[in-house]
Amino acid sequence: MTNVAELHELRKIYQMGTNEVHALNGIELSVATGEFVAIMGASGSGKSTLLNVLGCLDKPTSGVYLLDGHRVDQMDDEQLAAIRRTRLGFVFQSFNLLHRSTSLENVELPMVYLGIPRRERIRRARAALETVGLAQRLDHMPTQLSGGQQQRVALARAFVTEPKLLLADEPTGNLDSRTSAEVLELLTRLQREGNITMIMVTHDPDIAAFAHRVVILHDGQVVYNRPSPSCGGPEIPHIKTIGLPAEPAPVPAATQAPQEAA
Repeated sequence: MTNVAELHELRKIYQMGTNEVHALNGIELSVATGEFVAIMGASGSGKSTLLNVLGCLDKPTSGVYLLDGHRVDQMDDEQLAAIRRTRLGFVFQSFNLLHRSTSLENVELPMVYLGIPRRERIRRARAALETVGLAQRLDHMPTQLSGGQQQRVALARAFVTEPKLLLADEPTGNLDSRTSAEVLELLTRLQREGNITMIMVTHDPDIAAFAHRVVILHDGQVVYNRPSPSCGGPEIPHIKTIGLPAEPAPVPAATQAPQEAA
């Protein structure tokens, strides 16, 4: 099985006056095609920095980042922008919809940057919105939608280009518990049916348990890397109690979700 993303000895150092802040400290991580990985960690653990590097929004100080076989860490800003357009999808906690655009127009937007003809954009955007249950909300503005419906539009926008890697940053963080469960079930269904590789940052172990594998960061290092409980792994440890192990956390083979019984 091939890996969509590979990180080797990845480091990110910020200069804060005369001090150096090591946000990422030698990250080793591989994510296989179709795998769903949850990243957890306490505040300051490096998970947001890692997501920014994975999303080509920030460059590592050193190390190797391979995305779909390409050395992303060696690319310039223009090349990184092209990678974001063509190979990445994003789902944000705050939805990040254009408030003066309809649901259909919001989902069309990433295809505009790809140069896809308008008729094809509309066809694919309609189909994506129907898939997330918003066939009757195509012409609604974000202000006319509930929080859960806005996140469904954001999911349709993220999946419509069939990205190689989808990155989700606390995708249910602004939703109530009932809506969170609905959106998470939809997200995992879309990921599974499209065989999309996905990395999600979350602080909630119940949400992380939906993933195939759970990775926990501490002080910019991977200290936990195990299959999730839903894939036969152990109970997820509390992120505030886990610390650096005596030996580096082993990196298991990419874990896939268990097959449903026929």
